[in-house]
Amino acid sequence: MEINNRAFNKMKANDSQLQTFLSGYDDRWRLTKLLSIKMQLEEREKFKRKLRSFYGPTFKEDEDNYVYNEATNGLIFSAISELLMYFEDYLVLISFIREDEEFIKKVVKYWAGNIGKVPDRLNRLTDEDLLKAYMIPNKDYILSVMNEQTEDKRSKSLAVYDEGIKNILEYTRLAIESFNKYRFFYNQYKHGLTVALRPFSGTINKSELQRRKTSLDGFPVCYDNESIEKSFKSGQHRAFVIPNLTPEIQPGLTKLQEEQNLLRYHYDGSVDITDLINIGKKVHLLIRTLIKNRFDYVNPEKQQANTFYLPYPIKRDDFRFAQILAVPFEKPLMLKDFEIKI
Repeated sequence: MEINNRAFNKMKANDSQLQTFLSGYDDRWRLTKLLSIKMQLEEREKFKRKLRSFYGPTFKEDEDNYVYNEATNGLIFSAISELLMYFEDYLVLISFIREDEEFIKKVVKYWAGNIGKVPDRLNRLTDEDLLKAYMIPNKDYILSVMNEQTEDKRSKSLAVYDEGIKNILEYTRLAIESFNKYRFFYNQYKHGLTVALRPFSGTINKSELQRRKTSLDGFPVCYDNESIEKSFKSGQHRAFVIPNLTPEIQPGLTKLQEEQNLLRYHYDGSVDITDLINIGKKVHLLIRTLIKNRFDYVNPEKQQANTFYLPYPIKRDDFRFAQILAVPFEKPLMLKDFEIKI
């Protein structure tokens, strides 16, 4: 009965659940998965021996080709998939983390198709509105609360703020570009049958084999059947080839592609796991920025002030943040000051 008599505050309940949700969410897991795939690529000779033991004597006849072609391409596809799921985490959080009453309702169940539209919406935001999404005050506000600081201290603080803002905007652009670049490959990989792990005859020559043994890249190729007109209309300008233009296919080429019944390879060049990891680092920093800044409106680090964070990596610490304390003359900023629809 005592519980029922308590006044219900939906915003406080929201913040309580948000804390529980984010305390259970690991914002490094996807990046850790990318690192584990890199380790697998680095240990392919050891992996080859394991596969030989698993598949038996006949595997040895084609083991190099399998490990450095199919398996390598498959691992790169798997890495792209992890990165795209990392993007999805980020896109969901940047859309809903500022919710003051229905965070759980919006985050636990959502339509993936709607989240896929978020990058274009982010692209249309002004820089100031984009900073609102990260709960970062604009520069005019920062200047106003630094009025009484010494010139030297203000200059140093502004330099840190400017660098952090530059990082936020740069990382966001990279996330949007990379999401759009790899989304098609992720969608095809989810279906399994629509990726060609051994394209172009399925074998690699000796010089390419030697190159692959010392590199960490793959060549992801997808099957596709979209008409050329539809492909260009949707803004997809990936390279494609018709892998098997036989005499039986040639007479009906136009008809087949118009009917979306023509098999094609779609690809975008080689993809290196190191590049995917570097993108993942930026996504991690964006997610961590959102979480750290949101928590200041749940449990403020300083009363009557705002503490916010900006990604500020340095040479020996790729995941460093700059902390900025904004002490206003009157009342501190509220979560509602960062209302922005995405």
